[in-house]
This record gives sequence, C-alpha cells and structure tokens, in this order.
Amino acid sequence: MASNTSKVASNTAYQLAGRLVSAIETLIVAYVLTRALGPSKFGQLTIIITFITTFFVMADFGINTIVVRQWSLERLRLRKELSELLVLRFLLSLILGFVALGVVYVLSLFSPQYNEIVIWGVGIGILLIIGQGFYFSATAVFQTLFSYQRAFWANLWGNIIALILVLGALYFWGAGVLPVYVAIVVGGFIPSFLALYYIRQYIDIKYLRINFGYFKKLLGASLPTGLGLILNTLLASTDRFLLSILSTTFSLGLYGLAYRVFENILVLPNFLLNASFPILVRHQATSPHKLNGSVQKLFDSLSLITFPLVIGGAILAPIFINILGGGDFESAASALTLLFLGLVFYFFSPLFRWLVIIAKKERLLPLIYGLGLTINVGLNLYLIPKWDILGAAVTNAFSELIILAVCAFISVKFLKLRLNFKMFLASLVAALVMAPFVLLFKDWYVVGPVILGGIAYFLALFALTRGKIVDILPAPIRRFF
Repeated sequence: MASNTSKVASNTAYQLAGRLVSAIETLIVAYVLTRALGPSKFGQLTIIITFITTFFVMADFGINTIVVRQWSLERLRLRKELSELLVLRFLLSLILGFVALGVVYVLSLFSPQYNEIVIWGVGIGILLIIGQGFYFSATAVFQTLFSYQRAFWANLWGNIIALILVLGALYFWGAGVLPVYVAIVVGGFIPSFLALYYIRQYIDIKYLRINFGYFKKLLGASLPTGLGLILNTLLASTDRFLLSILSTTFSLGLYGLAYRVFENILVLPNFLLNASFPILVRHQATSPHKLNGSVQKLFDSLSLITFPLVIGGAILAPIFINILGGGDFESAASALTLLFLGLVFYFFSPLFRWLVIIAKKERLLPLIYGLGLTINVGLNLYLIPKWDILGAAVTNAFSELIILAVCAFISVKFLKLRLNFKMFLASLVAALVMAPFVLLFKDWYVVGPVILGGIAYFLALFALTRGKIVDILPAPIRRFF
C-alpha cells in the first residue's frame, strides 16, 4: 500500500508540476494577448481555440480508459497494441479535424462571427488535433507505467517553445489573430513530438498498420465511454459556442479570459485521479475493502484542495482579471467569480465518473452526459440573452452539479461505498475561516492572501480535525508533525 501511495504521490506531483508550467505559460500568453488584441480579437481567437480544443479532446474517445485498464492487468499487451493504437489515433484525429472544419464552414453561412479568419484557424488547427491524438496514446503508456515525469518534460519544453513563438509572432507580424494562432499550434505540437520520442522503445514498426479487427474491438469497448466523453466535451464548450452565436466577440473575449483562468484550475483533480486509476482498478478486482479505503483517501484529498480554491478564488477573481486583462476586461470578473463557485462540482465529478467506469457501468455515461448537455443547452439559450456571460457561468455550474449527483449515486450504489464526510465538512469550515484573511489582504497582489489565507486555512483545519489532517499529508511533510 505504501508503494502504491508513493507512486500516486510521485506521479501526481509530476502532473501538478507540468500543469503549473502550462498554467504559467498560458497566463503569460493571456496577459500578452489580451493587451495586444483587445476583447474583440481575443474573442475571435477564443472561437478558434474552443473549436480545436473541443475536437482534440474528442480524439481520446474514452480509449485511454480501456487500454490503461487492460495494460494495468496485462503489461505484455502494451508493446504490440501501442503501435496499432497510434495508427487508430491518427485516423480518428484526421476525421475529427475535417469534421471541425466542416462544422465551422456551415456556421459561417449563418453567423458573421465565423469569418474567414476563423475558418483558416480551424483548418490550421487540424495539425493540433492529430498531435493531441498521439499525445493521448503516449499518456496511456505513462499512466500504465507510472512514468508521468516524461509527460512533465514534454510539456515543459513545449510550453517554453510555444511562449517564444507567440512573442515572436507578435513582434514580427503584429496583433494579428492568425499569426498568433499558428505560433500556438506549432508550440502545441511540440509536447506530442517529445512524448512520442519518450515512448519510442515501445513502438514496434511491424505493428504500425491498419488492423480493423483491433480497431473494431477497441472502439466497441470504448464506445459508451467515448460517447460520454464527446457529450461531456460538448457540454464544456457549449457556453462559448452559444456565446459566439447569441452574443458578440467582445463578450466572448471577456468570458474567454475568465474561462482561461478557470480551466487552468479545473484540471487539478484529474492529475490525482489519473495517477490513482490503475490502483483503483486492481483494488476493485481484488479487495472491495481496499477500494473503499482508496476512494475515501481520494475524497478527503479532493476536499482539502477544493474549498480553499473555491472560496479564495471567488474573492480574488477581480484581481486575477485585472492582472491578466487590465481595465478593458474588468467586466469579466463577475463571470470568473461564478465559475470559481461552481468549481466544487467540477472537482468531485471526475472521481465519481472514474468510479462509474470501475463499476463497469460506463454504458450509462452517454445518458448522464446527454442529460447534462440537454440542461446546459436549454439554460444557456434562456440565460445568455438575459444575463450574457453571467448566464453562461451559472449554467456551467448547474449542469455539472447534475452530472456529479447522478455519477455519485451510481458509483456508491454499485460499488457499495461508505464515505465519511468529516474531512469534507472540516475543509469547508476551515475555508470559511480563511475567507476574512483573504478578503482583508486581497490587495496584496495575490501573494499576501494566498500565504496568509493558506496559513489560516491549515491552522483551522488542524484544529477541526484534531491533527488528523496530518495523516493524509505526503510523508516528507508529515515528518515535521
């Protein structure tokens, strides 16, 4: 168990470090681009990025979940199947790329927001979709072998190069949307190239072939999860899609900046859960008691990071917007506050989604996300004309709450889980104790409220749990207590 905990902690740390690097690069780029492009051009760039991001996330199609589950139990399958998987990813990504281009062309016939620049941007972005398909295949290897340090280095160099390219594009070609986007695409392809380099010893050229039998079997197994992922991806992008049609590029630029901050935090629980998934699979196969214990630790760990981020982020949202966008983006602060308040649902939802898969009830995921998407579209159509970007932010949180509730019900029922909510409640109370400190020192440009608020949060949590918080801290930190 100690060995498993160490592996999870190590791989989670590498993912967090990688995400920190990505977040820093993303926020620096946002800082530069908001000032260079302004809200309207930044909104146009947001349309292109939203389109490409939506389709390259679909390139996963739930396949990683299936292959990691299989490779975790039978490591010998990895070398043969990886090569065939790369071919499948390339074909899927190519198809998705041209579908994206077709969709944006059709939208251009009805909406002036989808102009020639957007069409060209999506066309160029096909390269990024293909690259992401390869990267997904590499991360399946990293996840199975607990070697996320390689993903960290791939992301580190990719982000450094992307930042240099964006700054170079602005310097040589000025504030143009397409030159900037080309730089983003080229920089975004670098991590994919490096990830393939890191897994080269597992790629067997003789298996780089079209194997329809393998493709059919894998796609059939991943179909329920894949459909759920597609619906979830559409769900995550619906707010920006509908804003691009129902509102203006100016409003979309404001919301795009708020969402840029939100999405950098949104992925944090996925790192912990991705690293834990192979272990949860093995525990489900061998010991329900161990499974319940591991789920409880994950639930407690998520509780610890969720509430200080939700409450602290909601208070500091105007400062984040002011730092990144300046006065032209001031109106985005309210939307970011609402997005932060909805973060609590996004942090716990991935845990129960993984548990639905572990319970082998993934065929229900398309129904769950279909329900969430229906609610999301309906509310956005009603609220965006009334409240503009605030309506999109409210809808975002409510639809994720529905998904969380349904996934939690299914996973608890079929895995017979018994969860203790003491740490959950203690973290919530401690975060509320922290709030006045963050509010009092909020003008200290983030560093002050983060440090002082963090100290207040930890001391309150230590007192509320009577020191039990120490039990789930990483071993190096635990030694100080």
